[in-house]
Parts: sequence; C-alpha cells; structure tokens
Amino acid sequence: MTRSATIRPQPNDTDLIKITKAIASKEAEIAKNIDEYNKRQKKTQIMPSASVVGYAAYYKAFQDRF
Repeated sequence: MTRSATIRPQPNDTDLIKITKAIASKEAEIAKNIDEYNKRQKKTQIMPSASVVGYAAYYKAFQDRF
C-alpha cells in the first residue's frame, strides 16, 4: 500500500457537529446512570461472626437503628 492510501479524509463541519452531539448524548446517559445508581439504597450485610460478639460497636450501632 502506498502512504496516500492509508490517510483518512478529514471530517467536515457537519460530521464534527454530529460526532459532538453523539458524545454529549452518551456523556449525559452515563451521568444519568451514575446518578440513578447512587440514589439506590445500599445493602448492608452483617456477618454472623459480628452478631456473636455483643460488644462489637458497629453491630450495636446497627441494632440501635432498628
């Protein structure tokens, strides 16, 4: 192949506008997904070994919430 065959043509203004809009749309979609994920309730797991030890501060604090 010749060197000129591997060079891609430069995008014109309308192509750049379309690409910019597509990138902005994807960025907004990702930001929305992240916000929705962060709004979800987080799951808390209390391990059985913590419940055996009654003086464990984190377990006691969890019990006091309920």
